[in-house]
Amino acid sequence: MIPVVLVGLCLAVQPPADWPFERIHGVEYAHGTWVAGGLRGLGIKRPNQPWEIISKNAVRQTARLGHDIYVLYGNGAVDKLDVKADRLYFDVLYERAKRPWTSVVRVCADQVLFGGHGGWTAKSGDRLREFYPSELAGETVTAIDMTADGATWVGTQRQGLFRFKQGKPEKFGIAKGLPDTWVTGLSVARGQLFAGTASGGLVAFDGGQFRRVDSPSLRVRSLTTVGGRLVVGTLEGTWLRGESGWQTLGDEETTCVSTAGGQLWLGEPGGLRRGARSE
Repeated sequence: MIPVVLVGLCLAVQPPADWPFERIHGVEYAHGTWVAGGLRGLGIKRPNQPWEIISKNAVRQTARLGHDIYVLYGNGAVDKLDVKADRLYFDVLYERAKRPWTSVVRVCADQVLFGGHGGWTAKSGDRLREFYPSELAGETVTAIDMTADGATWVGTQRQGLFRFKQGKPEKFGIAKGLPDTWVTGLSVARGQLFAGTASGGLVAFDGGQFRRVDSPSLRVRSLTTVGGRLVVGTLEGTWLRGESGWQTLGDEETTCVSTAGGQLWLGEPGGLRRGARSE
């Protein structure tokens, strides 16, 4: 592993000396509380307290907006943990959305996007907006993100990418540069949108279509932007895209990438470890 310094992160808290279980799929920190979710459930660690397991349901992903931490379970339900109030809200979309089953969660600026079957839900404050365009009928949303021009980009498992801007959809598939129509990750780094695919590596949006970019692995599983730089998680390891090329952060399968507590964390089958330190 190559030591990497990431500008923009500032470690201000002491991380736990242990973690509640192996194979963690998400870790967050807010208001003195650590939250970790994985195959064996959801654990929280309050200040000066041991880990408490509050759910034994498998966790697929976590995402934080302010003091709210959203927990996506393997069954498609989403809980919200308000760590400031020390309160857990169960299945926050149930009976509030027409299709509450969720496949991916993404925080974009001041809102949370929940991708699901045939569309997505956007939550901003207490307001929920649902989008089920005909172009996504029968599709599962596997990745979702927004760009500075207000466009929502939606990746699917079979039909590639869709861009929804001002209510107008546009499809991007093999003919527009995708090497694989199973999109596994989306992220904006330094103003440019990148997409990861299940077996075709990485592409970048450029000039109205996508172009292939050098990828450390063809089997991309997640994309994250840290300190303005792209971090790609794959079945073979984790890499950061620097000025001089790809820098290795980890050489095992990536289960999650997080910046909890101002520190970059890498999830791997054997547990969680620090991937880099800030200046």
